[in-house]
Amino acid sequence: MTNKLIFEPKSVYGRTLFYPKNKEALAICRVAGRKTLTKQDLQTLEGSGVRLGFDIDKAVDQLCALFGG
Repeated sequence: MTNKLIFEPKSVYGRTLFYPKNKEALAICRVAGRKTLTKQDLQTLEGSGVRLGFDIDKAVDQLCALFGG
């Protein structure tokens, strides 16, 4: 088990959605009842102050800049 939530951003109809790329990220999506997360969802997880024991891959912010999300 890794300590990273890995998501891949994809532009879908002008919206950037983040698809889970490992088991841990998939579990978070399942808990949320969704197949993908938004940038706001990831920011909420990061800034919640609740320690889940996972780090969100920092590449998300860099990829958001590329996708405009």
